[in-house]
Amino acid sequence: MIDDHIEVRKTLVRILEWLGYRVMDVGDGESGLTVIAEYADLLAVVIVDISLGLVSGVDVQQHVRQIYPSLPVILTSGYTTIDLTAVLAHDPLTRFLPKPFAPELLHTVIAELVAVPVSVG
Repeated sequence: MIDDHIEVRKTLVRILEWLGYRVMDVGDGESGLTVIAEYADLLAVVIVDISLGLVSGVDVQQHVRQIYPSLPVILTSGYTTIDLTAVLAHDPLTRFLPKPFAPELLHTVIAELVAVPVSVG
């Protein structure tokens, strides 16, 4: 879970834990990439806010897709002017959830992404 707003991040961590997930959370894209690199084989999904600092959520998603092509990514945002069409096109392992979203919807999206058959290469 990568989100630079501490209260939002804490809330999402609580929701994810309530849903039964173990969560690693960080507050910026650079730290997120470090955690992903270190724990990629243990991660089921990356949830990242689009609007971060120097390394945006879209940057994180693109890095994940290049280096860890089978790792699902959920992009989130309460407000975005970014056109996500190119990011989401033809990528069944990336989804966008506008904030706020219901815990049940998050749970459903995670379950769908984890169930997607992956063919790499």
